[in-house]
Amino acid sequence: MNIRDIAELAGVSKSTVSRYLNKGSISPKTQRKIQQVIDAHEYAPNQFAQSLRAQKTKMIGVIIPRMYSYAVASTVQGIKKTCEAQGYQILFSLTERNAQQELDALRSFHRSKVDGVLFMATSITEAHMGVIQTMPMPVILIGQNHSELSAIYHNDLQAGKLMAERIIAEGFERICYAGVPDEDQAVGRSRYQGLYETLNTRGIEVEMYQAAFDYDTALEKLQSQLTVKEHTAYIGATDTIAMALYHLIMHDSSITPFIGGFGGDPVTDIVHPKIHTIYYQYERAGQMAVTAMFEQLKDSARLTTHVLDVLPSQDDILLHKNGTVTK
Repeated sequence: MNIRDIAELAGVSKSTVSRYLNKGSISPKTQRKIQQVIDAHEYAPNQFAQSLRAQKTKMIGVIIPRMYSYAVASTVQGIKKTCEAQGYQILFSLTERNAQQELDALRSFHRSKVDGVLFMATSITEAHMGVIQTMPMPVILIGQNHSELSAIYHNDLQAGKLMAERIIAEGFERICYAGVPDEDQAVGRSRYQGLYETLNTRGIEVEMYQAAFDYDTALEKLQSQLTVKEHTAYIGATDTIAMALYHLIMHDSSITPFIGGFGGDPVTDIVHPKIHTIYYQYERAGQMAVTAMFEQLKDSARLTTHVLDVLPSQDDILLHKNGTVTK
């Protein structure tokens, strides 16, 4: 007797029998029907074949939105260190923040039978969830949050508030903010929300400009919008956008402006005057995402959510490096 015979006698599909034998998810009623056929015919599955199916590949898939990014590079560094310590290899897929390429990457890793997927997504749509829910391996989000998935993400609302508090302390009452489309929950919405709400309590208005994640596009977009004025704080939604602001302001003006960004890119300390940044724990996020994947491999029903605090200075990063800073 083989799986096909069991399926016919139980009135189910071969794939359902296969899921049952491999401890997959099927209804209790269907489990009883299959087990009755197995008991009646004394079926013994091929243990060698089962062990091959259950064997781990020791590989994980990592979906990244872009190559030249301090945030991505630092996160990947954390992933790499943790994977190497556990003897795991990494397969990368670059999506350029394109939703269709993200879906294709998820499907590709499903076919590749990696043990798990770490996903640095722009946003999680119904289409994304439709694919993810067909995947037998855990999918861990990095940088975004979703109620149905394990996620390691940063406190972007807190970051916006910290930047606003710094602006208030410096005495600025005119603010120009260069943001990105709000379909990105973290960068597009939460950072701006934290900034706007904190400034609004002091009656300070924010002028909004549209930029982009990559430097050249951000520079091109801002050139046609920005008018440099004194006594103004210029804030970019990322350090890359802040660098584009820096280029435009310092090239066309003799004033010494306040320029702020988010991420903690080391380049913000190199330029003069410096760019005031909020520091993110990207490397730690990568490490924690791998740990969350291992936890879910042990218990598929276990979802892990960690919110990493952002930090106002590099000194705080050093103080928290070996400690727990999650909420």
